[in-house]
Amino acid sequence: MPLDDRVRTANIDENDLLVLQLALGKYIRYLLKNQSEDVNKKLFKDCVRLYGYETMDDAEAASYILKELWERLKETHKLRVVK
Repeated sequence: MPLDDRVRTANIDENDLLVLQLALGKYIRYLLKNQSEDVNKKLFKDCVRLYGYETMDDAEAASYILKELWERLKETHKLRVVK
């Protein structure tokens, strides 16, 4: 993810995460559905484990991944006022 996208993502309001679901979430769901790759299988299993439920569909996993991405980017890429 390019730096400017990381900064924009870090600085959006939580309610605006739904906007990311339309494009980035759709892409993540596509990757998760492609279960032929071991990395995607592991990522999906990790989402289920970290989410705390026995089962999860690809849309829930994509939502969880986006929320975690946003939380982590807020820690490292949030714009702050410098005096």
